[in-house]
Amino acid sequence: SAWQIATDHGYTWPDVWGQPRLGLRAAAASGDNNAHDNDLQTFNPLFFRGDYFTEAGLLGPQNFIDLFPSLRMKFTPKWNAEIGSDIHWRENLGDGIYGPGFPLYPGNRKFARFVGTELVNGSAWQVTRHFTLSASYSYFFAGDFIDQNGGRNASFIGIWSTFRF
Repeated sequence: SAWQIATDHGYTWPDVWGQPRLGLRAAAASGDNNAHDNDLQTFNPLFFRGDYFTEAGLLGPQNFIDLFPSLRMKFTPKWNAEIGSDIHWRENLGDGIYGPGFPLYPGNRKFARFVGTELVNGSAWQVTRHFTLSASYSYFFAGDFIDQNGGRNASFIGIWSTFRF
């Protein structure tokens, strides 16, 4: 008896320089209310990508409420960039938070709902028809729940190339 809902909406101004797009992603997935009963209510995403929310892939898509406002710009036909702020809460206080495929911190009803905020920026450049270079930087500000579990802030830098044939 688990659930998830997600949406990704935005508006692009095509006639403005850079074709700015203001976006808002919103999602939520259920968490388990009682770890000691036989009713598992935590949503199981099965085969999800590790970078479900951001390229850093710090949190998994279980027991969460998530808002991600962003601004994307297309500086040239082959180069774009995006900045955003990914904000996380626990959906159910009886459950903890998860990393990609495993629990990070167990549930504790006495601990806060707020998990943290990740500031994100990334850019992609299509060098040729088949080759793209991408980079991402994010900084995760640990929220009250992570602080109460002894966790701390984290940063991530990623640079990768893609070849498509």
